[in-house]
Amino acid sequence: MSESQSSPASDSSTSGTPLDPLLAGSLLLIGVATLVPLHEPGGSSQLYFTLEFGDALRNIGLYVPFGVAWLVGRRSLAAGVVVALVLSTGIELLQLVLPGRFSNPWDIVSNTTGALLGVVLWRERRWWLRPPAPLALSLVLANGAAIGLSGLTVGWLRLPFIEELRIDSHWTPDFYYLNRYQGQVTGAAMNGIRLPHGRLAHGGPVREALSGEFDLRVIGRVGPEPPGPGVLFSITDGRKRDLIAMIVEGSDLWVTYGDRAREFGLVPPRLPLADALADAEPGSPLYVHLERRENEFCLRVNALEKCGLGYSVADSWTLLVPFSVATPWAAAVWLALLAFPLGFWSQSPAAMLSGLALALLGLMAAPVFFPLLPTSSIHVLAILAGTALGAGLRRTAVGK
Repeated sequence: MSESQSSPASDSSTSGTPLDPLLAGSLLLIGVATLVPLHEPGGSSQLYFTLEFGDALRNIGLYVPFGVAWLVGRRSLAAGVVVALVLSTGIELLQLVLPGRFSNPWDIVSNTTGALLGVVLWRERRWWLRPPAPLALSLVLANGAAIGLSGLTVGWLRLPFIEELRIDSHWTPDFYYLNRYQGQVTGAAMNGIRLPHGRLAHGGPVREALSGEFDLRVIGRVGPEPPGPGVLFSITDGRKRDLIAMIVEGSDLWVTYGDRAREFGLVPPRLPLADALADAEPGSPLYVHLERRENEFCLRVNALEKCGLGYSVADSWTLLVPFSVATPWAAAVWLALLAFPLGFWSQSPAAMLSGLALALLGLMAAPVFFPLLPTSSIHVLAILAGTALGAGLRRTAVGK
């Protein structure tokens, strides 16, 4: 008798309280990710009907643990999909009245798809927990190739993307979805080109500069700390999409820019300078200097400067996690997680080395073709550590 055909007596003896924490944890994850108010002005009662690739991926990933937890408890597959459908519908209705949340009927489809994927993954777990040798080799090679492609993908998606001809400059604008920064901008220039407030008559050179290396300088006066993110200065296209924006949030200042990721509904860049305005009094002079070099950004606010800002091959996770900031430790953990299945599925040293070769080839090649930060020894060690951990767990499981 197969695992999916176990008797009712077995079902009742293995379901219940011991498995409830797993389901409760998946529900808690969904609640935190979807029901915590973001407190952004004008952010409530927003309804959209746009299907975006990035949102769909996030929603599917969010509900996969729920689907797994549901079936681990030997519950009905069909009931799990129905519960996910009802749960998702209720959340979308609640988001209509939650500050800073946006409701989208397409989310119900992607959420339910994620739950269905979770229950199918658990029901068919024998194929990926104990795959036969030919399938295991295919999984190892696919995993290695996916890791390598993730580096190339983040490089391509983080490229600046500008398609509109119209270019506008905004000094402390009042955008409905953000707070208005109460400071003052008195001047701005990019590569020596003055950027007055309003539509730019010389948009061509600015568009060209934003697509490559540039030197952007903004001067003005410091304002009081805004209650939430507020725009100090931005350059937008004709559809009011940010091409470059300087955001003040508390005492921090961070920069974002328009990239290809945004076109797929993925998370835009976030390059922070922490405590940039911590010692600045309201009304004091403000000088912001943003320089984009070959593969990195340098950001200076008054006397505080930080270079080496940007993205590496290990930062593909930032494409999916809202408000994320790339950090070395997060990059190492992410690469180790990606490499864990490679070690787990490897049934021979040759298979493991082949998968590692594909992974490292892509990670080393990506900075050559795209303006990414160099692949470091920490990244390589993280891949090796994740692979070793996966291989160790497999040996332990086989031994038992």
